[in-house]
Amino acid sequence: MPDFAHCSMSELRSAYMEMKHEQVRPWKESMQDPVRSRLDVAAAATIGLDLTTVADWRRRISLEPTISNQPILPGNPQ
Repeated sequence: MPDFAHCSMSELRSAYMEMKHEQVRPWKESMQDPVRSRLDVAAAATIGLDLTTVADWRRRISLEPTISNQPILPGNPQ
């Protein structure tokens, strides 16, 4: 669990200011969303989380059947 008392919010603040007027795409399009990508980078840097972990979470969410409207096919694990 991140200790927010010891996190610098400057990167997250900067990303917000940079992206605040941009449109965030729906979750099913999140893997092609530059806004979500930029915010993920900032959030990961802020809390000291590996960016590949955050990217994997976003990928898994975008593939979730209730988000993607696509069934999970046998032999195609998420």
